[in-house]
Amino acid sequence: MVLNKRLDFMTVLLAGLLVTPASALEILLTNDDGYEAEGINIMFDELVAAGHNVTLVAPWHNNSGGGMSISVDPFKPVDAAEAEANKWYVAGTPVDCVQFGLDVLFAGSPPDLVVSGSNHGINPGISVGMSGTVGAAQNAILRGIPAIAVSVGENQRDQESLLKALDDAARFTAQIITRITSGENEIILPDGIGLNINYPGREAEDLEGVAVTRLSSYARNPFTFRKMEDGTYMSVISPPKGEATAQQEQEDWHMIFKGYVTVTPLDPNLNAAAVNQGAVEKLLGDGLKP
Repeated sequence: MVLNKRLDFMTVLLAGLLVTPASALEILLTNDDGYEAEGINIMFDELVAAGHNVTLVAPWHNNSGGGMSISVDPFKPVDAAEAEANKWYVAGTPVDCVQFGLDVLFAGSPPDLVVSGSNHGINPGISVGMSGTVGAAQNAILRGIPAIAVSVGENQRDQESLLKALDDAARFTAQIITRITSGENEIILPDGIGLNINYPGREAEDLEGVAVTRLSSYARNPFTFRKMEDGTYMSVISPPKGEATAQQEQEDWHMIFKGYVTVTPLDPNLNAAAVNQGAVEKLLGDGLKP
């Protein structure tokens, strides 16, 4: 579903700067690029400027690609500290950071919203299962906290252009938060549903609009291994092959590369539909023994 074309998108984006929430939301902000990454700090500044109370809790170092992994060592203390006012680091994964934020900093009074990002690099399709950015958001959703994951394309001409895209994505996120907040200052997303936002690495004037999409089924194997000339093996990005179907053309992967900001509802529930459970029961039949 395409929400608006280029001119309307720019108008709405600029209008978002003028919207002030009825009162501040309590937001837990995290990422997988590390607490010093530009994306998360730009997001922090923008959400604070929008009137929200933001607590940043992010990995000490880059922790990309970890999905929903956690650090489990009951005999080792976790290194965590407040690096500066309302900005914490945790020597762990993005999910560790969400857990620390919810169980320590927001103990007894959960935040209204968890925001993860902005990530340096997009996270469409199957990559959401590998993404620490999306994994952190999904962990929050599983714990009953509404969450948004935000990722920004890195195909920029220079550092200045990248920073501009990160800034635009942060302003867009603030606008989205306003849209999903009720007059009673509650997030009104459906229960158990989060948002995965991908912002193309383009100048704002080159964007085509905003599209509410589904996760792409086109890029099924985005990463693979390649043998190098020296005999070592490297993990590399594997471009999708083959023609996309008409449906896939409307999913997040293709819409991003067409120049749309994509907003994809996410459900971290891994249960198959009841009809598929019944199909498996029928397939296995009776009489199975352990």
